[in-house]
Amino acid sequence: MIGTEEDVTQDLTRAVGGEHVSSRPSDVMFYARDCWARRHLMPDDPPRHPVWVVWPGAASEVARVLQVAGRHELAVVPYGGGSNLVGGAGFGDDRPVLVVDTKRMSRVLELDETSLIVQAQAGITGGDLDEYLRVRGLFVAHMPTSLSQSTLGGWLATRSAGAFTSRYGRIDRVCMGITAALPDGSVVRTRVAPRRATGPDLMHLFLGSEGALGIITAAHLKVVRVSKVRVWLAGGFKELSQAVAAMADIMSSGTRPVVASIADPVVALRHSGQPSFMLVCSFEGDGELPVVQRDEARLLVLAHGGAYLDPAAASGFWTARRNDVFGDIIARAESRVIGEVDIGADWRHLAMVADDARGRLESMGCGVTMELGFFGLEGGALLCKWQLPEISDPEDVGLRQDEALAIVLDAARRGGGAVAHHRGVGRQRSAAVRAQLGNRFDLFADVKRQLDPKGLMNPWLTEGA
Repeated sequence: MIGTEEDVTQDLTRAVGGEHVSSRPSDVMFYARDCWARRHLMPDDPPRHPVWVVWPGAASEVARVLQVAGRHELAVVPYGGGSNLVGGAGFGDDRPVLVVDTKRMSRVLELDETSLIVQAQAGITGGDLDEYLRVRGLFVAHMPTSLSQSTLGGWLATRSAGAFTSRYGRIDRVCMGITAALPDGSVVRTRVAPRRATGPDLMHLFLGSEGALGIITAAHLKVVRVSKVRVWLAGGFKELSQAVAAMADIMSSGTRPVVASIADPVVALRHSGQPSFMLVCSFEGDGELPVVQRDEARLLVLAHGGAYLDPAAASGFWTARRNDVFGDIIARAESRVIGEVDIGADWRHLAMVADDARGRLESMGCGVTMELGFFGLEGGALLCKWQLPEISDPEDVGLRQDEALAIVLDAARRGGGAVAHHRGVGRQRSAAVRAQLGNRFDLFADVKRQLDPKGLMNPWLTEGA
């Protein structure tokens, strides 16, 4: 570090104001963790807390903060809602760490109700953005399960998916442009237009970069008018492969459900009374269109050997999933025996990957539940949750969790899928992603060296590259 801690504090104070800078233990220790459960399994390797936390209020202040970080050669980690499940917080770099908490940047900057575009700062939570839009008869076409806890910047940095992905696409389809502060203290704004063909779209360089190239400070997003009609469909299947085949046909038929999931028999039993793989869809719109789409999807359920279930089972599943999300996040973060990971595969391999992961986890003695969702025309995601068997030696828990995670990631690789679908990489999967990408990861590291020659931004993401 160049300069003393006092020098850095003074420079940060000039950048954002003294009331928005802290090095108090009660503040900095909070930012050493997020909701990654694995952190609770490493008592001998506690995360290092940052030295400073700053709360900038605008892109210009973020730029000044990064100039300070460059001058003093600090490691910089952006922080949003802290709901990350893969280890975005916690620091292994030897340099002093500065956390940039974006939550003061929480305003809606502009709403174009004709073009259906909203511009908001990156620190706004999904819940606050949704509330702002709903009273105007609109909603953002992105609905992650962590909506009320996560921030817009976090969605973009991890290239997230949401419950409405099947209709509107992942966040990279919803986002139309960003503002970002770069490591050299400059600010870049990607152009907002319905369609452009003027070279590479640099917005996509930052989406999914997890804070390694700069800090996203605002974004333009597509919004959608609230529909007047919503209808539900629930179908039960004996085999997962049947449910997957039915959902693939529903997605390719043009009906494009808003909500689309396949629930595990353990979960389905609670809502339908049937221990079957439960296909869940909602269709929304005005007039008779949602009903027509639902009826077409019902025929596809029958065509693939499924049976109709009470639509209330589908709406009940969705309501429980939404209402229980915060408690579920906390339970996963605090539990030593529960693990979960998201992976992706195409329609041809999705059921095979799920069956492979389930069989190998059960051979370890794990209890396993799965949900398939976030579907597109090409495939979808598998959310695999496991509970370890009773382990006598607490020190073995971490090793067993690593073994379970490796099984699921290997199943994804064997099925030609992705070892990370929508929650980002974090510390949980950085090694697996590097191995999967090969020289493509080296290209990303080259880009990082060009934009961030001092290696300030989230240096753990490209450690060893």
